[in-house]
Amino acid sequence: MSEAKETANEILVQLLQRAVDGVDKAVEFSQAQIPDVVEQLLMWKALESCIYALVGLLMVAISVAVWRYGTSLAKMAKKAKEEDEDWVWLTPEVRCSTSMKYDFCVSPVPKIISGLIAFIGFMVSTNVMTAIQIWVAPKLYLLEYATSLVK
Repeated sequence: MSEAKETANEILVQLLQRAVDGVDKAVEFSQAQIPDVVEQLLMWKALESCIYALVGLLMVAISVAVWRYGTSLAKMAKKAKEEDEDWVWLTPEVRCSTSMKYDFCVSPVPKIISGLIAFIGFMVSTNVMTAIQIWVAPKLYLLEYATSLVK
């Protein structure tokens, strides 16, 4: 019976030693990998922020183009009206020229869409501050990121 106890104790000691060795190796591996993980996290977040900023700026540029299109339509409509063109009102806001010379419709929709696109683009492009923070103060960004994960 004492031999069985000794064998059981030896097996238990071996198992505990293997567990301790495994934990030590895991801690060593984690310590070796943490700098790479932090660097990759910072690069990913900075790139993600820059992509959002570029998409936002592209949306603002598109909104400017749509605004100019609406403005040019309004100028054409003013010129056609001065030349006494006939107009067909599709809705209270949308009118269309019936002449072959000016085949277009004038509507406030392009300017409304332009404003909406510009607003969304501006909101998306404000994300550039994350990239700037990672570039200027990466440790502060990591602290704030860790805090957001804890919440």
